[in-house]
Amino acid sequence: MIIVDNLAHSFSFQLDNGIPLLEWQSDKNDEELKYLYKYLKKVQEYADVRTINKEYLRLMELGELKIEELGL
Repeated sequence: MIIVDNLAHSFSFQLDNGIPLLEWQSDKNDEELKYLYKYLKKVQEYADVRTINKEYLRLMELGELKIEELGL
């Protein structure tokens, strides 16, 4: 199962199944869906979406990130 949403908390209990998108802002030059399409084409090569998401999106690492490490 793949969960696609612009709000990561929508799939926070299944991070490895989630694909985050940027929120659409009425920008006619927005290409987010093109990126999603390319990613979904690549996902087809895997038996389990969690495998590619762990490798490419690394969302679990966000939970381990500390504010100090951001350098803000």
